[in-house]
Amino acid sequence: MSRLQDEWVREGKGLSGQTVIIGEPPNYDEIAARFPIRGKSVIFSYGDKVYNPAGIKVPYEILAHEARHGSQQDAYGVEDWWKHYLIDREFRLDQELEAHMVEYDWLKSWATNRHERRAAEAIVSKKLASDIYDFGMGYLELREAMRTGGLSLARREQ
Repeated sequence: MSRLQDEWVREGKGLSGQTVIIGEPPNYDEIAARFPIRGKSVIFSYGDKVYNPAGIKVPYEILAHEARHGSQQDAYGVEDWWKHYLIDREFRLDQELEAHMVEYDWLKSWATNRHERRAAEAIVSKKLASDIYDFGMGYLELREAMRTGGLSLARREQ
């Protein structure tokens, strides 16, 4: 991590300069109506902000994950990104797989051996397989998607 990134985190900003806010994102009710997130420590990217409703300490790898979502939203348009994310499972998988790979790469960069790399892969793939994302896919299938760099839900349903 660069010195600037470390300063950003100490100043309440994410790794890409996103501001970290203790509170809910503007579309929290829409998200909560779609996914089982109430009462869980879930972090959200909304444009140039990272929302942390539970006020938990956010690890660097999660800030990197959310920074990727911030970049995705910047390229797509924040409101359009969220609109598609909430209704389009294929889009959500594509976006989350990319962000989880950033998270995994961050963890992997600190691993000193293959056992630690495999543990990091297991942690991130289990998160990706959680019911929060509603992919309807298991841990092993999503772990393989991480290893190969993608998986189409359309291909899976054939």
